[in-house]
Amino acid sequence: MNNNRSDRMVYKKVSAREKYCFGIGAIGKDAICNMVGSFLMLYFTDTLFLAPAFVGILFFVARIWDAVNDPMMGMIVDNTSVSFH
Repeated sequence: MNNNRSDRMVYKKVSAREKYCFGIGAIGKDAICNMVGSFLMLYFTDTLFLAPAFVGILFFVARIWDAVNDPMMGMIVDNTSVSFH
């Protein structure tokens, strides 16, 4: 497939306004994640009667898995080419 564009990537400098807007948008996402995590912690310990240490370790392992898995999935997405016709 012959493209007329060059293979060199051209990056646009991100303005301070764009950086602040993305940061403000992340506040809402993080607030929801914290509320869900708090609910799950209470549900697991008070309703399912799991040990708090077990639930803490469970959450810790989930964060570690996320830290390892996200870059791997990013590499897969970056190196995969899909064409839609």
